[in-house]
Amino acid sequence: MKINIAAINMQSAVSATHGLIQWPLFMWKYWLPHSHKPLKKCGEMIKAESIGIALMSEVSEKSLRTGFRSQTEFLKEASGLPYAHFFSSQKLAKFMAHEGNAMLSSYPLSSFASHLLPKETMRMALEEAVMDMGGKKVTVFLAHMALTRHVRLKQLEVMKKNIKSRTGPIILAGDFNEKDRSVFDGLRAETRLKQLYTAKTFPAWKPRHSFDYILLSEEFKVHDFYAQKQPPFSDHLAFIVKAELE
Repeated sequence: MKINIAAINMQSAVSATHGLIQWPLFMWKYWLPHSHKPLKKCGEMIKAESIGIALMSEVSEKSLRTGFRSQTEFLKEASGLPYAHFFSSQKLAKFMAHEGNAMLSSYPLSSFASHLLPKETMRMALEEAVMDMGGKKVTVFLAHMALTRHVRLKQLEVMKKNIKSRTGPIILAGDFNEKDRSVFDGLRAETRLKQLYTAKTFPAWKPRHSFDYILLSEEFKVHDFYAQKQPPFSDHLAFIVKAELE
């Protein structure tokens, strides 16, 4: 059974895609309503790449920032993926901002859980769900990891403890903010996640860092992997793995 998997940092649809100069010019978008066009572009990319599961970080729920519209629901409609779930990470005041992670899937999702991770300034978690692929249960994990190495190493230890007890096919993906692939050697050695894939995805306007990863258990046969080829809609390019569940 073939499935295309994407790890996507949505940047809350701020869409700083052309250089660092955009950040001071675009900072207001983190607080006030702005265009949903980046979400539409993301949905179009998901359709064009035939993505079966999109594992997304920096997605915003209903708040002032989004014009009180759920970005998860907008992405669900724009992508045509019928199943979606939002995992809350942080809220600012009651209505200012509500950010987190999201899973979108062409297959039913269930059994949702958030495993708290060591944090820097905001709540961080290893998100978990079960995806039913034609009767086969696949455990899906999603994480957006810390910016500092010492915190990431602590987070990896917690992730390892939660993942190592799972059986059957497993997917782990997210924005890990990590350039050194060897950091994940311990995770691969002690869990069933033996396959690791990444590509240069950041910054979107001149990709030179591999921050976005997808790890798979041995039940998956990978046919291709690459960074998003369409025009960017975020400061990260989407990272895509084309695989087959054997």
